[in-house]
Amino acid sequence: MDLKSWGRVFREIREMKNLSLAKVAGYYENSPNLITSKQQVSRFELGESDITLTKIY
Repeated sequence: MDLKSWGRVFREIREMKNLSLAKVAGYYENSPNLITSKQQVSRFELGESDITLTKIY
């Protein structure tokens, strides 16, 4: 599966679970666990960049 396909699947799952880009990136109330930026998640979903499995986990 190529990068665009993984990003598309990730986005579909995120939207099915009603999660925002911010929530997936780790931006939520009183969270010290920033994973990545909202922009990075968006670029991953568009197939423009990669996110390591460690960050997704």
